[in-house]
Amino acid sequence: MIQWIKRNWECLRAFALKRPYISLAISGAMAVLGFAPIFFWPAYGLAIFILFGLLDEAKSLDNRFWRLFCRGWVFGFFHFLFGMFWVGAAFLVDAEQFAWLMPFAVTLLPAGLAIFYGLAAVLFGISGNKVFRVFWFAFCIGLFEYLRGNILTGLPWNLPAYIWKAGGAISQSGAVVGPYGVSVITIFVFSSFAVIREKFGKAICLAALAVFATAWLYGVIRLNVQSQPVASDGIRIAVGNAGFSQKQLFTPGNENRVASEYLKLLNSREAMAADVVVWPEGTFPILALEDGNLLYEINQLLGQRTLIFGAPRREFGTLGESYYNSIAWLKAGNGMPQTLAIYDKYHLVPFGEYLPFGAMFRALGISSLVSIGEVFTKGPSPKTIEIAGLPAIDPRVCYEIIFPNFRQKQQAPADWIVNVSVDAWYGDLLGPDQHYNQARWRSIETGLPLVRSASGGWSAIVNGKGQALIEIRSGGEMVSAILPQKIPNTPYSIYGEIIYGGIMLIFAYMGIVFGRISVLCLLTLEKISRLLSGKGQ
Repeated sequence: MIQWIKRNWECLRAFALKRPYISLAISGAMAVLGFAPIFFWPAYGLAIFILFGLLDEAKSLDNRFWRLFCRGWVFGFFHFLFGMFWVGAAFLVDAEQFAWLMPFAVTLLPAGLAIFYGLAAVLFGISGNKVFRVFWFAFCIGLFEYLRGNILTGLPWNLPAYIWKAGGAISQSGAVVGPYGVSVITIFVFSSFAVIREKFGKAICLAALAVFATAWLYGVIRLNVQSQPVASDGIRIAVGNAGFSQKQLFTPGNENRVASEYLKLLNSREAMAADVVVWPEGTFPILALEDGNLLYEINQLLGQRTLIFGAPRREFGTLGESYYNSIAWLKAGNGMPQTLAIYDKYHLVPFGEYLPFGAMFRALGISSLVSIGEVFTKGPSPKTIEIAGLPAIDPRVCYEIIFPNFRQKQQAPADWIVNVSVDAWYGDLLGPDQHYNQARWRSIETGLPLVRSASGGWSAIVNGKGQALIEIRSGGEMVSAILPQKIPNTPYSIYGEIIYGGIMLIFAYMGIVFGRISVLCLLTLEKISRLLSGKGQ
């Protein structure tokens, strides 16, 4: 059996070296199996192992930096192509207007994101051939994953950390080092096996396994030891949606049906027993806050409950109308509901909610995908919503939940996260599951419970360890639970990316500085040990 494995492994290795770009394409696609909803992390680990080996081999070739870039880019392109192909579904909601753009979106987005892997590969090319280059490899991937998540508005989708399901043991490390830190550690652990047969390679692998074991043990302890909580006052939250697809939601003449179904949900058993009811982003296909009849009906049914729902709105100014993708908080009033608070989405989706270089793209006949207004206007900034009788709220609209460092330090502390989303844009394949897993990581990092309502995706109530107390994937119903208690003062919520920065400095030092002197030191120690052994004889 061992001989059979060795023979086949050598065949695979020979094929990879002979056909590196085919191997990288397959590996990039295979890595997607590590993410939600499959979470088959060995596939991701093998893909990173192959990427390391083929980048390592390219360092000895002519024109090495160009070859490194191309190899890294090919891996990244197929990784993002297969991991994010579902973005094309958004262009089929209004197929007559947008279907022609789908092939461009499905290919150009992965092509752009793959540049970060190409540049990481180039940076890896400056490392030497010593065994400690594995630290530098993890540093390079970790650095460019951070840049991918932060520059040009950022898109930290499917970070390496997210192969670990939120709520599991390994994911708990996000409370200390955040997802970028967990990503670096993940890359290091898997790539370390590529140097196991080299001098001191076994020591590197043992060190990597020790790091992994430490992360796992911390997670087990965090999951099983109750942290000191802050009371949520026993507030019962109901979440859900009416089950409409985006196409159904915006079918002309369907407005009354949508309103009727949501009003029925307000009368459902779960919603009636709740203190707070949460509906998804863009609940109604109209400017709900301007519709007197709809607001009157809501007011008649609301009672003592607070309603939180996604409500696109507009403002009139000297330059005309401005539209915002917003969350509204309503309470029953005298005849009409009171608007307790409004949050306007701060981090808008390029091309989905606004057009970068708008004049140029409009000249080409390209518009944003918003269904109300032409484009949305960016809100003033992230903020904490404080309402009497409710714990302080960190609001997030749709993909704002994927940004680990979204909250600003000067904000007032929050006690829970409210995330409203329209995952129906993503179709019914990988997108909603990936989005939900990333949302749950925010709870782990901050210790804040997450209340999430998403049409076409997962609606859930999640505790500060990323574990779902209640969750549903279908529409047409509400579920409820008591708002969990928050876990205060996680290291990540206090220090943010400072700990990740420290990890990166250590890895850079180990990969470049220590890597150049360590082998000489170790060889010297080995000679001294032999001399001492000889004297003892």
